Amino acid sequence: MPHVKTFLCALLLLGASVGARAQKEAPLREPDLNKPKLFADLPAALPVSESLLAALLDLPVGKAITVPVSDRFRLEGTVVSRSDAADTCVRSVVLRSSVRGGAAFSLSRVCRPGGGYDWNARMLGYNGGDALELVSENGRYLLVKRGLYDLLSE
Repeated sequence: MPHVKTFLCALLLLGASVGARAQKEAPLREPDLNKPKLFADLPAALPVSESLLAALLDLPVGKAITVPVSDRFRLEGTVVSRSDAADTCVRSVVLRSSVRGGAAFSLSRVCRPGGGYDWNARMLGYNGGDALELVSENGRYLLVKRGLYDLLSE
């Protein structure tokens, strides 16, 4: 008789655990691949000078700018934030574009331990399907077109 009770209790627990759910499944958000391209008129890569990038770090918040990044691309917008100027090792600035669907351009410069800097930048907008990313190639900096969902995951 004790084995029957144990068997029935185990069967009851098994039935309860099969029917119970510990967590709800999160809804899956598929990427919208039909978003318009914000940078469709630009070539696949645009060269950018390090001196131009350094000049952007010194802009004050609220400043409206129009900066020719290359002969085919002008960065137009307003400085919306910047890092504390007292920290000389890490500097950053964020610009909101007045064109290109209001995309944000974020730029950071970080000191390397041996000297010099590492630069990171992205320009993207959630209304568009593409983005620009700063890459270093053979000692030059390029803004390279990427798919928005290659850089972000939802």
